[in-house]
Amino acid sequence: MAVFTLIGSGNVAWWFAGVMVKTGHTVKQVYSRNMSHAQALANTCEAEAIDLPARLRAGSDGYLFALSDHAYSEILPLLPFRLPVAIHTAGMLSRDIFSPYAENYGVIYPCQTLSRVALMNNPVVPLCVEGHNKSSETMIWKWANQWSSTCCLLPETERQYLHLSAVFASNFPNILYAIAFNILKINQLSPFLLMPLIQNSIQQLQNFSPEEIQTGPAIRKDKETMKKHLNLLTSTRWKEIYIVLSKEIEKMGKDIKKLP
Repeated sequence: MAVFTLIGSGNVAWWFAGVMVKTGHTVKQVYSRNMSHAQALANTCEAEAIDLPARLRAGSDGYLFALSDHAYSEILPLLPFRLPVAIHTAGMLSRDIFSPYAENYGVIYPCQTLSRVALMNNPVVPLCVEGHNKSSETMIWKWANQWSSTCCLLPETERQYLHLSAVFASNFPNILYAIAFNILKINQLSPFLLMPLIQNSIQQLQNFSPEEIQTGPAIRKDKETMKKHLNLLTSTRWKEIYIVLSKEIEKMGKDIKKLP
């Protein structure tokens, strides 16, 4: 089994630390610029916590980076030695950011929402793998397949489109859930009244396209109901969102009618 160093202590790092330990690998060090964060994660995998890149030690088989995108330009120039294998977990960054700093390098992008709370539900985490050459890709692919039952080789451009799609499929709906829950709370209604609707909508996507299951006043061109909805909304921002999304749904309906 391999020895790893984790650079980062956020939700993604926590998930990788968990699957590394579960599959028999060793986590040697955990870096975070916040020592308490590094220590909290290090405690879960019997690793050394560090808060300075200069304290990174040689000897790990792989160095896995789980940082915010802007942090790489700050951290990489501070590495104390050239890494044997460097892997980042970002959706939009090129693998080649590691070119001056590592012998072998690549990407393992987890296409999943990995919050500390969600980790308890043991979610399926598709891992998208890319290496800078065949040997590095083979090595990274081997590790990824130990950590997830759902893996694929995905070059940079396709990975970026997947990341963009994930924002539309997960991040944007989540803020809409937040707005919906707030509307209910403001009016002293339970947010959990919506849970069966949300769950059913997601289940239907397993068998139908989004266009086939689209419902609501916008697709029906029910202007009277839409006007009433807008009158109920007290937030200007929420009204703007309602109008923009309704127009997109209306356009979807027109486009569907044009199909042969």
